[in-house]
Amino acid sequence: MLHSFGGRTKSVPHVDIKCIVNENIICGNCGEKPVGDFYENKSKILCPRCYDYNYKWQEKYNRAYLTSFRKARDCSFMHEHEGTTAVLQKISDKELKKLKQKEAYLSLYWS
Repeated sequence: MLHSFGGRTKSVPHVDIKCIVNENIICGNCGEKPVGDFYENKSKILCPRCYDYNYKWQEKYNRAYLTSFRKARDCSFMHEHEGTTAVLQKISDKELKKLKQKEAYLSLYWS
């Protein structure tokens, strides 16, 4: 949460949401498609399992490099593309806003 003295607070999203229409998201380490969230750094993508393993054991990547990765999520939970750039809403804007607010609030206490 960002605060301005006496003004409104602004919630900072914990996870970046990526709209990927035609590209497949594949882990750069194990070659599998990540389910749910994934970690992204420029063009490199890691699934949570590979990220956690490399963060703990530092086999392929060191921690300094892994800290530059940001958590991201595919847009499939909120809408569908069906092979085009147009979207079909799955959840309403009000529900999406509440979900983002809840996630931003809980991210202050759990990572």
